[in-house]
Parts: sequence; C-alpha cells; structure tokens
Amino acid sequence: MNSKKGYPLSGANPERMFVERLWPSSGVILFELLMTVSLGIAYARAYGIAIGVIVGAVASVIVAITTLLTVKTIWIDRNGIQVGKAQLPFAYIGDVTPLSKSQTRESLHNHAHRLGYYVLKPWIAESVVIEVTDTEDPHPFWQISTRNPHRLSETLKQANESSRGKHGS
Repeated sequence: MNSKKGYPLSGANPERMFVERLWPSSGVILFELLMTVSLGIAYARAYGIAIGVIVGAVASVIVAITTLLTVKTIWIDRNGIQVGKAQLPFAYIGDVTPLSKSQTRESLHNHAHRLGYYVLKPWIAESVVIEVTDTEDPHPFWQISTRNPHRLSETLKQANESSRGKHGS
C-alpha cells in the first residue's frame, strides 16, 4: 500500500490495461434481498404491516448501500496495480501467482500470514498473490480475489516487465 511513494490515484491515469470490479454474484444479491424481506415480514407479523414494510425497506437500503460501498475495483495501469485505494507501483512487485479455487482455500487455511494485505470476497473463489518487495511496506504480499486470475497475473507480469524495461531496472 505504497501511497507514500507518490503513486497517483485512479482518476489521474486513463490508460488502464486491466480493470475488474469485484461485484457480488446474483446469488449473493438474491440472498441479501431474501434476508431483508424476511426481516420485514417478521416485523410485520410482530408489530403490524406498516412497521414491517418500513423495517424491510430500510434494511434493504442499508444492505444495498453497504454492498455498493464494499465493492472494490482492481486495475493495472502504466504505474502499477491499484485495488480500491491501495496502490502498488511496479518497482515493488515481485512474483505474481494465480491461485485456483482449491489453492485459494488452502492458502487461507494453511498459509495465511497476519501481515498479508487481503482483498478477498467470499463470492469469488479464485485469487492472485502478489509479492511485495518494498522493505518499508508492512505487507509482504497482497492476496486479491479475482474472477480472472490468469489474465490478471499475465497482464501484471507483462506490464511490470515493460515498466522495468522503460526505466532500466
């Protein structure tokens, strides 16, 4: 999360090589809706229809806003990778490893590190692990949920190599 290194925020660079929004699946959205409607029905049964409708509507709005606010965007541009507000310039990116569903699960159960930077969504089964080579960064790696682990990994590797070639690193 090298914002201290002067890496610009997303709005500053329209040249994006990879963009992915980590939206919840339709099943997650349906589940959220069913839970908030159920809450409204329970309140309607206990306190009357008007209260139930109000509670159900308010709960639905709160859940929808919370879901929208927690959706992260991953993008790679000419400066590095950004996930939400966290930024990592190419100069500090080491090995990049795409993980399958089973590898992601195993890495979280058996190899989780308390200092790792995690952006994981339970509705996305695959992920990518990015080694952080900046000795001042408190996170030795990032693990990011993605629906396209191989494409993200390859784009990041190619962009990183291109960046190193241009800067003579």
